[in-house]
Amino acid sequence: MSDRMERIDEGLPELKELEKVYFQQAEPGTPAEPAAPSAGRKPAARSTARRRSASNASRAARPERSRSTSAKKAPKNPLAGASGKMSRSKKTGKKTSSAASSAAPAARNTGNASGDKLVFTPLPPEGYEEQNASAPKSASRAPSARKTETSAAAKNAIDNLGARGAVYISDTKRSVNALRRRTAQNAYRRRTAMEGMSRSERASYMLSQIGPTVRSIQSDPKRREAAYKVIIVLIALLLAIHWTSCINDILGFARSDKEKVVVVEEGDTTNTLIGKFDRAGLIKHSTMCKLFIAATGDIRNDNEKYLKGEFTLTPDMGIEKMLATCTATQKRDTVEITFPEGYTVEQIAEKLEDSKVCSKSDFLKAANSAKYNYAFVGDIANGDQRYHLLEGYMYPDTYEFYVGEEATSVVSKLLNNFNEKWSDAYANRAKQLNMSMDDVITLASIVQKEDSNPDNMAVIASVFYNRLNSSAYPSLQSDATNYYVNTYIKPATSSGEYNLYRNRYSTYVCKGLPVGPICSPGDDAIKAVLWPASTNYYFFAHDDDGNLYAARTASEQNQNVYNALTTGGSSEEEEE
Repeated sequence: MSDRMERIDEGLPELKELEKVYFQQAEPGTPAEPAAPSAGRKPAARSTARRRSASNASRAARPERSRSTSAKKAPKNPLAGASGKMSRSKKTGKKTSSAASSAAPAARNTGNASGDKLVFTPLPPEGYEEQNASAPKSASRAPSARKTETSAAAKNAIDNLGARGAVYISDTKRSVNALRRRTAQNAYRRRTAMEGMSRSERASYMLSQIGPTVRSIQSDPKRREAAYKVIIVLIALLLAIHWTSCINDILGFARSDKEKVVVVEEGDTTNTLIGKFDRAGLIKHSTMCKLFIAATGDIRNDNEKYLKGEFTLTPDMGIEKMLATCTATQKRDTVEITFPEGYTVEQIAEKLEDSKVCSKSDFLKAANSAKYNYAFVGDIANGDQRYHLLEGYMYPDTYEFYVGEEATSVVSKLLNNFNEKWSDAYANRAKQLNMSMDDVITLASIVQKEDSNPDNMAVIASVFYNRLNSSAYPSLQSDATNYYVNTYIKPATSSGEYNLYRNRYSTYVCKGLPVGPICSPGDDAIKAVLWPASTNYYFFAHDDDGNLYAARTASEQNQNVYNALTTGGSSEEEEE
């Protein structure tokens, strides 16, 4: 009994120290690592129950030390030194201290020490060692250690993921910066290389850069994939735009309301009309419109019977309404205009403007265009040298026009009438005379302006033929050509242009026929040129009553001029 009390007395200081540490509270947020046991200290071997009973006995025998004394000196960890039990590992067979094994996870959980404050887990209850002694060794492992190991593994995994993410972000930024740097370098290189180049040279250089660019894209999988995506998006966008435009042609969406005149001929089919709509600017995709009409023909019961005439259409009508309009008569205000023989393009334009058919400027612009589907228009060889390209081909007749009609439609109507009046007999006779259609119309225009009497036209035409075939009189010397230049060309041109056109049109200056017609000749003048009278006259003159005086020589011409002045008054126009 005395031995037992002596051992209790020996352990009282350590138990008292344990009690102080056990009841000491650490400040929040300042975890502390337990102090390691001293090297020379021998670990106690008594059980937890003995320590607890000894602690109770010492609490009554000895006074409690002040907290200030224990705070000055860092307390030792009695648990670490008191546990003297050893365990043997199943795999290695080495003995390990239970205090050391419990101290390691405690150190991992508490982190770095902060000052001299310690945090300990409360002591296990009584009988804990006896219960664990009967349990297997595998069950004696502290579950807190397993949790600590799991949390440590998760922390390591998170740290690894964070490190990898940081590396990935760094590599991505580096790649983006490198791509920007290469793009800037390539752009600077291209700008430097294209300095001083012309537009065609720049285009050739840009085309030459397509190959290297494609190869660089093909060598990089990421760039290749991005290029494929961009190409697919562009193709889809282009197809969507094209399809939307086709739908607009069919339904008339997003189209203008500007009126266009379409001439429907007898026997025109649906496809023919769609082609005319396309040429008139009413639609943009004729092929798609034809496919749509063919696919919906059974539904619409299309019989392809269209009325002959002119129809005013607008692009916003849609293809179906356009075709339906061509099958019904239109009610529009019309005006009837007569163009006499010998009218010039300028006079025709003024009369159309006065009748509110079209403006003068629009008609003159249309009269200088060669975009008409007539063979004689394409046969004009020197059209760029003429004052008005289609002068002479506006056949004089009575026409019916719509108020506000397109100028091109008016010109087409006039040209179509001329084409119908020029018969095969005229064409064959012109070949016999070794003259072209343009030569016949040019000479007929001069005859038309010289005399409006059909009885005198054949004689005047014979005078001009005699001069053309004579070396003594190389010039026609017709005052009508001078009148055309001074009346219609000179007021609208500069002095330089006037001299240029005067040399081309005035038969006092140029040799042979002028560059083109000076008016629109009638059928009588054309016949007079094709079938002239057979004479040997080289001169002619008129009096005030329109009587014709023809002469073979210059002396006869002077006598005729004197007779015209004395019998018919002053002669306003004399020819030589």
